[in-house]
Amino acid sequence: MNIAKLITECRNSSFAKPSYTVNIDLETFIKSMTLYTHSFADDLQREKMTSEEFLTFVTPEFQRSNDKWSKKMKVSFIENLLKGAKTNLLLFKMEDEDDSKILDGLQRTTAILDFIDGKIKPFGFTFSELNKDNQLRKFRARLTISIYRFNALSEVGSFYIEMNENITHSKKDIQKAKDWFLSERKS
Repeated sequence: MNIAKLITECRNSSFAKPSYTVNIDLETFIKSMTLYTHSFADDLQREKMTSEEFLTFVTPEFQRSNDKWSKKMKVSFIENLLKGAKTNLLLFKMEDEDDSKILDGLQRTTAILDFIDGKIKPFGFTFSELNKDNQLRKFRARLTISIYRFNALSEVGSFYIEMNENITHSKKDIQKAKDWFLSERKS
C-alpha cells in the first residue's frame, strides 16, 4: 500500500468520525446520571433506576464483562479523578435512536457508580462524606464525554474492535465482540 492510499484510508476510518464532545466536572456528571436514571424510570415505573439497572441499560451486548477492575483499581481511578486527572468516556448513538450507549469507559463508569453507591472509599471517604455541603465541586475532577453517531452497527463494531484489539482487551473479549457483530449482521 502506498502512503497516499494509507492516508486516505486512515482519514476515512471510524475514528475520524466527528463526535459531540463536552468537558464536565464530576458533580455535573453525577447530577446528569441521576436525572437520566430518573427520567428513564419515569417512563417505566416512576421509580429511580438502580446503578445496576442503569449500567445494564447503557451497556451494549458486545461490551466485555464489567468485572475487569478490582476494588483497588476503582479506588485508584476515583482518587486520580479527584486529584484532577482527566478521563474520556466514549458513547455512541445510532442515527435513528435517542439513547446513548457506552462505547468505551464501562470500567470507569462502574467505578464512578460504585463511588456514588458507597461501595468504594477513595482516600477513606464515601461519596456522601466527600459531597457533604456540596464539597465535591471543590475537587478538580473533570470528565470528557464524546458521543459518536453511527449509521450502522458494523461501524460501531469496527470502531470498538480497532480501538481495543491488541491494546486493552483480551483475545476472548475481542472475540465476544466479533461474534456479536457477526451475529447482528446475519439478523
